[in-house]
Amino acid sequence: MPDGQEALALIGAAFMAGLKAQATKEAKALGKELAKETAAQIRDPKRRRKAQKKAVRKAVSPYHRDLGVVMKRLRRQHIKKNGEWKSGWDATRVLSAAHKIVKKKRK
Repeated sequence: MPDGQEALALIGAAFMAGLKAQATKEAKALGKELAKETAAQIRDPKRRRKAQKKAVRKAVSPYHRDLGVVMKRLRRQHIKKNGEWKSGWDATRVLSAAHKIVKKKRK
């Protein structure tokens, strides 16, 4: 039978691995006091997960919706078949061109 430190290590390892049933059997075999000490060590309140709130999605503005549509169109027009940008074009230029087009469109 393992000594106290080895037993604590076994029980802790079993809990960490998700083998709760196996850890409970080992804890019962080693006695209630040893199980209580182990449980106190494992149940550290600092390690608990906090309840996460559901994120509320902010509505997309009509301007940004139009901007996305125009950017996709421009990106398709200015990317080669191999995935590289055509000469003189990059994401920055596409964004600025899209802004200009959307501004004119929304007037």
